[in-house]
Amino acid sequence: MSNRTANLKEEISKAKQKIIDIFVAQCTQGAQTKNLNDTTVAACGQFLGGLNKSQRGIHGTAAAINVLTCFSDNSEKPIIPKLVKYIEKGQELERGCGGTDDEKCERDSNNVIKISESLIALHSVDVTIVKSNGIVKTLAEKLINGTIDNNGWDYFTDDKNSTKLLPTTFAALALSKVGHKEIANKAIEFIEKTLFKRYIENEPLRQSNSDISINLFCLYVLTYRDMSNLPIKSGKYGLVFQKLWERINKLLNEELEQNIEYYHQGSKTCYVRVPWDLYLLALVSHYDFRWRFSSTNIQNRINNILSRVLNGGFLYPHSGQLVSARTNAILFDILTIIEEKLKHNELFWPGYLWDKTKSIWSLKPVRVIFRGGLIAIAILIIVLWFNSDSGIEDFASEIFGVIWGTFFSLSFIKK
Repeated sequence: MSNRTANLKEEISKAKQKIIDIFVAQCTQGAQTKNLNDTTVAACGQFLGGLNKSQRGIHGTAAAINVLTCFSDNSEKPIIPKLVKYIEKGQELERGCGGTDDEKCERDSNNVIKISESLIALHSVDVTIVKSNGIVKTLAEKLINGTIDNNGWDYFTDDKNSTKLLPTTFAALALSKVGHKEIANKAIEFIEKTLFKRYIENEPLRQSNSDISINLFCLYVLTYRDMSNLPIKSGKYGLVFQKLWERINKLLNEELEQNIEYYHQGSKTCYVRVPWDLYLLALVSHYDFRWRFSSTNIQNRINNILSRVLNGGFLYPHSGQLVSARTNAILFDILTIIEEKLKHNELFWPGYLWDKTKSIWSLKPVRVIFRGGLIAIAILIIVLWFNSDSGIEDFASEIFGVIWGTFFSLSFIKK
């Protein structure tokens, strides 16, 4: 195993443990849990690290379950049944302690993304730790009854205006995990049809950055929906990935996530974050591990993320200075996928070297020196020609070299 591969695996392992530690501390010591005044229940909120923050909810608690069910240390497993109980009894508990109003509780109970994330989290819980069949059945039925045309969802089960791609993808993933594969597959067909039209059949339409972010998440789910970390294979998925990569890879190191705005019954504004660059890392590790994943661009982004995790927590600077529980749970999943890929693949050093060479040659001082050298050679060739009895054809190879170097400098180096 190469040093680069071994070092990356080690850093990923450390980062995953750090994320686990943060979640454990938050769920056992944070005000989100203590303010419930019930020792049989635990919860997590939108943010990690601030133990005095009392905000809690489904997104954060589902994220905590997803991460902590992967923890191999049994000493912390007792927290999981307490988190599951919050998913099951959250509305009742919040009403009892005045944590939130009835309107929000009702809205949350119909939120397709929150229902889906709850199902995904509950699916990861071993039945030997806690049985969650009842709440899983209730939530699954809620989703199924909220379908539009039997193959998609709006953002809320009590809103059936039109099928939206993001909630449909979440619901399809959740239902496929808990055994409702027939309806999940119908939704998957709708998602595939939408992506293929946009990126393979080149259907003319105007797309925003938020559309591309959502499409990346959709392709991520299509690729990894079996949850075995052994991606489902499809040639068409690869074509979609190629088109998405071309459109968004230059933004990879901008440290941006997409905030999606959506509405409940046309009035109440809600938000959900889509960390598209994390999904892109997982996708590139599958569709082009050898060259793109091994490149300096991707490796620099991964190293930046790991450094942030190990030095306080991963966050997007433009989204505030608080560490998001949901985003870090997603990161945990992505790191697990990459970790699995590294068990069977070595980082390809020629890909790294080639990308590094392109990066160096694209620097302006290097281009100036290179072009200056070409000009000097061209002048030298002209001088030698004038001072010799040879014809111009005797200098053909030198002239060709200058022409090729000029073309190289003006086109490839700039990329």
